[in-house]
Amino acid sequence: MAILPALQGIEVTVQVDNQPLREYADDDVNETLGTEAALLADKTVSKYVESVTDAEFTVDLVLAEQFQPSSPSLTFDIFMDGKCVLGKVLMTTEETLRNRQTRKMPGTTTWDPHTKEGQLHHFRFANINTSRLRGCYRNRI
Repeated sequence: MAILPALQGIEVTVQVDNQPLREYADDDVNETLGTEAALLADKTVSKYVESVTDAEFTVDLVLAEQFQPSSPSLTFDIFMDGKCVLGKVLMTTEETLRNRQTRKMPGTTTWDPHTKEGQLHHFRFANINTSRLRGCYRNRI
């Protein structure tokens, strides 16, 4: 679970079939984000998860009991493959803190102006294609 040391009590997991996926540390996050990462380092958590081919997944957010807000709202930006796919603002009202249920984010929503309805696009892992190659091609350019 992704936990930010500066904000104890906020827990984020990626889940398939309501089960959290195994996470791995992203040690290269500062290199990937460059100078912006230095400014956001104490406010950013970056993890990898094991993907499940073609499975739908959710990003789950929990405000645990030990979370004590210092501002009226929290903003969560969710990046996948280096792109921001979802931004979520959570108001830290008394009601929000009293009802500390898990907030599931199953995907992104687009608005259809013709039907005047939102269309949910579920998060889904891409197909993973693996193959066994004979020989060593690591040094091939």
